Amino acid sequence: MNEQHEQGEFEPGFIIRGPADELHRQRRALELINGSHRPSDQYVNLTGNEGAFPLEPEDLASCNEWIAPGHVADSLKTNTLSHLGGNAHHSTSIASRTSSVVLGFLAVACSRAGRVLSIVPDNGSSHSSVVFAASTFELSLEEFSYQRFLAQPEYAHGFDCAIVTTVTSDLDEIPNEALADVFETLNTHELRFLVDDAYGARVRTVFRGGPRSLSIGADVVVTNGDKVGLGGPRCGILAGEPKLVNAVATWISEAGADARGPIHVALDRAFRNWSPERLRRDAEYGKLLSELLSMRLPFGMVESGLLGPTITADAAFEYCAGGSRSRSLSPVEITASIGMILLENGIMTVNALAGPGAKTSLRFKPTGSFQLPMSSVASKIVLAIDTVRDHSRDNEWIERTLVG
Repeated sequence: MNEQHEQGEFEPGFIIRGPADELHRQRRALELINGSHRPSDQYVNLTGNEGAFPLEPEDLASCNEWIAPGHVADSLKTNTLSHLGGNAHHSTSIASRTSSVVLGFLAVACSRAGRVLSIVPDNGSSHSSVVFAASTFELSLEEFSYQRFLAQPEYAHGFDCAIVTTVTSDLDEIPNEALADVFETLNTHELRFLVDDAYGARVRTVFRGGPRSLSIGADVVVTNGDKVGLGGPRCGILAGEPKLVNAVATWISEAGADARGPIHVALDRAFRNWSPERLRRDAEYGKLLSELLSMRLPFGMVESGLLGPTITADAAFEYCAGGSRSRSLSPVEITASIGMILLENGIMTVNALAGPGAKTSLRFKPTGSFQLPMSSVASKIVLAIDTVRDHSRDNEWIERTLVG
């Protein structure tokens, strides 16, 4: 089982030692939700993923598993291509996850024991699913910053395919001008490539005035249905060159990872509801939350980002446990515990709810509507951090918090 996380930041502890324990922690989080009887609209969402299923009453009649994709096919294709910069030449497909598209792309684009080139922003890394997929198919994965790649384009020779991560979940970015150069270089070397635009499809266009990936020469692009303000169901949205899209979609279907019918309907509705203003609103909430936390926590502990504040796992560990590994605790157990305390108090974070492979830093990205003022949200975060700090020497308390 793959135990690599993004940026190699995962450090096993005595409770969370790997993916199986992360899954146990996730199940414990779901038990807390089940026991709280709190309505879903009474949770504050700081995950960055809305995870909604935005159906209207008139949509329900279209949600039959067999006929749903047909009902919304034209509208969904039109909106997908508009969102990703495609034209009438391009094809589209919907998968259960963006990770499914990554797996499908590497399965069809790489030969056995082939080589994958990963191009990422400076200080960034590809999603954990890229590492997992390469390991699963026994492929060699080599990661280059976009600057290194553009300085040494000859390295494109000898690779089977490439994956370009335009914006990471930490919001490291490849600048607009450089992104066009990366695409042009890959096309010049006739290297097939997938653009991971889970964040970039909206961050780049809404905040940076940048181009849509298919409009500047991407082979195939994938984005996510519920990340960065789109507000739809969790799914992978694939578009690009017809032959490659069809090959990837075929693999995904055979693997049982295609999106079920009702997801097509909910995603179509999400596209119809999409407005850049909702993402700008989330970013404004994130800016306010950064300011509030910076005033209430030690100087330098909170890093402000485009969509909200981040506290690295090491910074949280230093603050809560004095940075000492002598008691076998690791940073992931500190940040996951903070996430679990926040969940008990009605605040959703990736640290409590995400499955194996998620980053261990505390990343607070306000998402959707809010029932609480941001000052109250900040107070709950500080209280959760201080609660874990007060109990950081009690391994039994940490274990109960994480896995029950």
